[in-house]
Amino acid sequence: MHIEPDCIACIFNQALRVTKALDLSHEASKKLLDEAACMLPGFSLKLTPPQNATPMYERFAEMLGREDIYAEKKREAIEKALSLLPYCRKQIEESETALITAARIAVAGNVIDLASEYVSDLEEEIANVLQIPFAIDHLQMLGEAIMKARKIVYLADNAGENIFDRLFIETIKAHAPGAEIFYFVRSRPIINDISYRDIAPDDPIHRVATVVDSGVTTPGLL
Repeated sequence: MHIEPDCIACIFNQALRVTKALDLSHEASKKLLDEAACMLPGFSLKLTPPQNATPMYERFAEMLGREDIYAEKKREAIEKALSLLPYCRKQIEESETALITAARIAVAGNVIDLASEYVSDLEEEIANVLQIPFAIDHLQMLGEAIMKARKIVYLADNAGENIFDRLFIETIKAHAPGAEIFYFVRSRPIINDISYRDIAPDDPIHRVATVVDSGVTTPGLL
């Protein structure tokens, strides 16, 4: 969708979130916010929010001297997600509908905020998400489509969520071993999205999927 006025305010608020996430000084925070404010008039109503926001993040990286401004936050999110793997595997192993449970866990990985300091029990958070009915629930249809698929494209999102993605993909391979799975990630660092360089050569994801550099450098896939 093209950018709307509410999106502009949201993008500026994201700039504020960057300063807080990186624990910048008041002076450094003001410099980033001043720069963001100067860039807002240049936003095009013909472009999407990610297309408009990307130059702002690139400018922040330049000002901070860090190409990957969320590198530490991404590592922390991945570590938290890895700590949840035993619990998540147990939920799948004990489920009568393992594929659907794995899909729900992948959704839970998207819903819970791994970067939040205020979530004290992440296992409980996942359990809560597993119990919530979806407003639009096509999981049964998804499972049936997976069982018939020869090739599957899986689009990655944030760091940390990639661990739950891997668990879902492993479950897919267990149920549909003939399916060829392609895991598309960002081309280079952009906010806290998982990028090609974040996937180590020995990452277990390589055993169940082909990791693909999407060529996309914006938040989201355009």
